[in-house]
Amino acid sequence: MSTRTGLLVLASALVLSPSLPAQKPDIQEGIQQLLEATRAQKAHNYNQAIQRYRDFLTKFPDGKEADTARHGLGVCLLEGPRDYVAAADQLQHLVGKKQLPEYPSALHSLGLARRGMAVRVAKAGDVFTAGAVTLEVLHPPAEGVPGNENARSLVLAVRHAGHTILLTGDLEGEGMRRVLALEPVQCHVLMCPHHGSRAADPPGLSQWSRPKVVISCQGAPRGRGGTVDAYAARGAQFLSTWDEGAVTVRSHVSGLVVETFRTGQRIVVRR
Repeated sequence: MSTRTGLLVLASALVLSPSLPAQKPDIQEGIQQLLEATRAQKAHNYNQAIQRYRDFLTKFPDGKEADTARHGLGVCLLEGPRDYVAAADQLQHLVGKKQLPEYPSALHSLGLARRGMAVRVAKAGDVFTAGAVTLEVLHPPAEGVPGNENARSLVLAVRHAGHTILLTGDLEGEGMRRVLALEPVQCHVLMCPHHGSRAADPPGLSQWSRPKVVISCQGAPRGRGGTVDAYAARGAQFLSTWDEGAVTVRSHVSGLVVETFRTGQRIVVRR
């Protein structure tokens, strides 16, 4: 075969041979990597989670769940090896994407990363101090509790100058039952759990904590009574942000004062 004939045959083969499609990453494999990363993160196995998130982002850098993976990776880098630079690099991608469910958490974590602040998991029994303020963690325990995330809400007893403020998050269900089984903590001010929800056992919590003032950060109440009556029956003054606007609590060695923005109330809480 002459050189010219050989070139013609080769050219014909190139024309007639169908082009092979570009190989796409396996989407199912990517989903599995993301699920494994999430499970590892929840189990505080940060090194494994970091590797899985990175594997996912290598294959799907522009995928639908890429921002979720970047958020998870940034948080794991922050909470695990405390690689602040790498964490900030991942979280920076999410700035301005306010539609993301992870957006508030991403901004918070980015701020911590930029300041080089360590993050630790708080559990029941831990005590933190900041000057004259003491924060005792009452819940959740290290092993967690069954139920939804509300059941694992962080519950803090904040103490200063002989005053106690009880912060309860969205506590309900099994978490509430566990807290009410603890030694009672009498407080001056109680942050009403779960935005004043009746599902948060107002009668039980009122009896357990015996607050003097109850503050509920909430929208328009769904009917009167229930939560308000449960605390009022124990002599507590109930203040909702829907009615009162912002509520400010000031603790001083001379006493504790609660002020409302909208209605202009000033309540002096006696020991």
